[in-house]
Amino acid sequence: MDVLALFETHAGGDKAGRICQGLGFDKSFRVNAVGQSGGLWLLWRSEVGDVDIVETSDQFIYAVVKKDEEILNLIVVYAAPSVNRQSSLWGRLTKVIRDVDGPLIIGGDFNT
Repeated sequence: MDVLALFETHAGGDKAGRICQGLGFDKSFRVNAVGQSGGLWLLWRSEVGDVDIVETSDQFIYAVVKKDEEILNLIVVYAAPSVNRQSSLWGRLTKVIRDVDGPLIIGGDFNT
């Protein structure tokens, strides 16, 4: 496994960094938990290619993975459990997905 997304991590800062390294991933992007709420991590190994973080929020990470001539769009989602907070997510994701060019993988915990 070269890419891993973790949701509801309940961790941030130095502790999060140590956990990522302990899992064997040399690269990561994290949206840290606020207190004991949320947390969304995207971890990868250098071998997958160049990973560019395009857009983030407290509920998703959008990245583009490039290796040689191949490009893959990746969106990992952790939707808030409250409907009020989810409403901003769906509108934003709709716009992001509409602008994606090329293959797309989207997954995560949509709390639906």
